Amino acid sequence: MNAILGFSQLLLKDRALGPTQRQHLDTIVRSGQHLLAVINDILDMSKIEAGHAELSIAVFDLRDLVSDLAAIFRLRTNAKACCFGWRWPKMSPSWCGVTGTSCARFSPTCSATPSSSPNAAR
Repeated sequence: MNAILGFSQLLLKDRALGPTQRQHLDTIVRSGQHLLAVINDILDMSKIEAGHAELSIAVFDLRDLVSDLAAIFRLRTNAKACCFGWRWPKMSPSWCGVTGTSCARFSPTCSATPSSSPNAAR
Protein backbone atom coordinates (compact mmCIF):
# COMPACT_ATOMS: atom_id res chain seq x y z
CA MET A 1 0.00 0.00 0.00
CA ASN A 2 2.81 2.37 0.87
CA ALA A 3 4.48 1.65 -2.48
CA ILE A 4 1.28 2.47 -4.40
CA LEU A 5 0.81 5.69 -2.44
CA GLY A 6 4.46 6.65 -2.82
CA PHE A 7 4.62 6.07 -6.56
CA SER A 8 1.28 7.83 -7.08
CA GLN A 9 2.55 10.85 -5.18
CA LEU A 10 5.75 10.84 -7.24
CA LEU A 11 3.73 10.69 -10.47
CA LEU A 12 1.68 13.69 -9.31
CA LYS A 13 4.87 15.77 -9.43
CA ASP A 14 5.21 15.13 -13.18
CA ARG A 15 4.43 18.39 -14.99
CA ALA A 16 3.57 16.55 -18.20
CA LEU A 17 0.40 15.07 -16.71
CA GLY A 18 -2.88 16.20 -18.18
CA PRO A 19 -5.74 17.33 -15.95
CA THR A 20 -7.62 14.03 -16.33
CA GLN A 21 -4.53 12.00 -15.48
CA ARG A 22 -3.86 14.22 -12.47
CA GLN A 23 -7.46 13.80 -11.30
CA HIS A 24 -7.21 10.01 -11.59
CA LEU A 25 -3.94 9.98 -9.66
CA ASP A 26 -5.49 12.17 -6.96
CA THR A 27 -8.28 9.62 -6.67
CA ILE A 28 -5.75 6.78 -6.41
CA VAL A 29 -3.92 8.61 -3.61
CA ARG A 30 -7.11 9.43 -1.70
CA SER A 31 -8.47 5.89 -2.15
CA GLY A 32 -5.17 4.43 -0.96
CA GLN A 33 -5.19 6.69 2.07
CA HIS A 34 -8.76 5.63 2.88
CA LEU A 35 -7.85 1.94 2.46
CA LEU A 36 -4.86 2.43 4.74
CA ALA A 37 -7.18 4.04 7.29
CA VAL A 38 -9.54 1.03 7.05
CA ILE A 39 -6.61 -1.33 7.64
CA ASN A 40 -5.57 0.73 10.65
CA ASP A 41 -9.17 0.68 11.92
CA ILE A 42 -9.21 -3.12 11.68
CA LEU A 43 -5.97 -3.26 13.64
CA ASP A 44 -7.49 -0.88 16.20
CA MET A 45 -10.52 -3.17 16.53
CA SER A 46 -8.24 -6.06 17.40
CA LYS A 47 -6.63 -3.86 20.08
CA ILE A 48 -10.09 -3.05 21.47
CA GLU A 49 -11.00 -6.73 21.57
CA ALA A 50 -7.73 -7.49 23.36
CA GLY A 51 -8.31 -4.66 25.85
CA HIS A 52 -5.28 -2.65 24.69
CA ALA A 53 -7.00 0.29 22.99
CA GLU A 54 -5.86 3.89 23.38
CA LEU A 55 -8.12 6.81 22.61
CA SER A 56 -7.07 9.58 20.27
CA ILE A 57 -9.41 12.40 19.38
CA ALA A 58 -9.49 13.18 15.69
CA VAL A 59 -10.87 16.23 13.97
CA PHE A 60 -11.66 16.05 10.29
CA ASP A 61 -13.28 18.01 7.50
CA LEU A 62 -16.52 16.16 6.72
CA ARG A 63 -16.88 17.90 3.35
CA ASP A 64 -13.47 16.59 2.24
CA LEU A 65 -14.37 13.07 3.31
CA VAL A 66 -17.71 13.11 1.47
CA SER A 67 -16.07 14.70 -1.58
CA ASP A 68 -13.41 11.96 -1.67
CA LEU A 69 -16.05 9.25 -1.38
CA ALA A 70 -18.09 10.89 -4.14
CA ALA A 71 -15.04 10.86 -6.46
CA ILE A 72 -14.57 7.13 -5.83
CA PHE A 73 -18.26 6.38 -6.44
CA ARG A 74 -18.34 8.61 -9.51
CA LEU A 75 -15.58 6.58 -11.17
CA ARG A 76 -17.51 3.37 -10.58
CA THR A 77 -20.84 4.75 -11.76
CA ASN A 78 -19.30 6.39 -14.85
CA ALA A 79 -17.75 3.05 -15.80
CA LYS A 80 -21.26 1.57 -15.74
CA ALA A 81 -22.77 4.49 -17.69
CA CYS A 82 -24.71 5.65 -14.63
CA CYS A 83 -24.94 9.12 -13.12
CA PHE A 84 -23.81 9.98 -9.63
CA GLY A 85 -24.01 13.31 -7.86
CA TRP A 86 -24.18 14.82 -4.42
CA ARG A 87 -24.81 18.25 -3.01
CA TRP A 88 -23.66 19.68 0.30
CA PRO A 89 -26.51 21.43 2.16
CA LYS A 90 -25.78 25.16 2.53
CA MET A 91 -25.92 25.42 6.32
CA SER A 92 -24.33 22.05 7.13
CA PRO A 93 -21.29 21.92 9.41
CA SER A 94 -17.98 21.09 7.82
CA TRP A 95 -15.67 20.20 10.71
CA CYS A 96 -16.44 17.19 12.90
CA GLY A 97 -14.82 15.44 15.82
CA VAL A 98 -15.50 13.73 19.11
CA THR A 99 -15.51 15.20 22.60
CA GLY A 100 -15.47 13.47 25.97
CA THR A 101 -13.02 11.63 28.14
CA SER A 102 -14.65 8.25 28.64
CA CYS A 103 -16.40 5.85 26.30
CA ALA A 104 -19.72 6.46 28.02
CA ARG A 105 -19.57 10.22 27.45
CA PHE A 106 -18.46 10.53 23.83
CA SER A 107 -20.54 12.80 21.69
CA PRO A 108 -19.93 13.88 18.10
CA THR A 109 -19.67 17.60 17.49
CA CYS A 110 -19.69 19.50 14.23
CA SER A 111 -19.27 23.15 13.30
CA ALA A 112 -18.89 25.34 10.24
CA THR A 113 -15.26 26.23 11.00
CA PRO A 114 -12.40 24.51 12.78
CA SER A 115 -11.99 25.27 16.48
CA SER A 116 -8.86 27.08 17.59
CA SER A 117 -8.52 24.90 20.68
CA PRO A 118 -6.43 21.77 20.04
CA ASN A 119 -8.53 19.73 22.47
CA ALA A 120 -11.90 20.84 21.20
CA ALA A 121 -13.67 18.96 18.45
CA ARG A 122 -14.30 20.93 15.31
